[in-house]
Amino acid sequence: MARAAHGAVGNSTPAVERLAELGFAPVFKAPHSTDIHRFLEVGRARTAPPQGPLRVVTVGRLLAAKGIDLLLRSVAR
Repeated sequence: MARAAHGAVGNSTPAVERLAELGFAPVFKAPHSTDIHRFLEVGRARTAPPQGPLRVVTVGRLLAAKGIDLLLRSVAR
């Protein structure tokens, strides 16, 4: 899965370290209450959409506070 991913986001240092150990790159740390706007520049840096489908994996409870709806709306644009 790590080879097919364009990157990963963890919410703690241990999570980021584990994602890196599993081969994900780049790995970003976005702790709770992070201003998501700081990640917008990463998305704008792409000159073309990735080839093939976008695959998103999340591990954890599916809660509105997790922002999965924001993620899905963002990538749908």
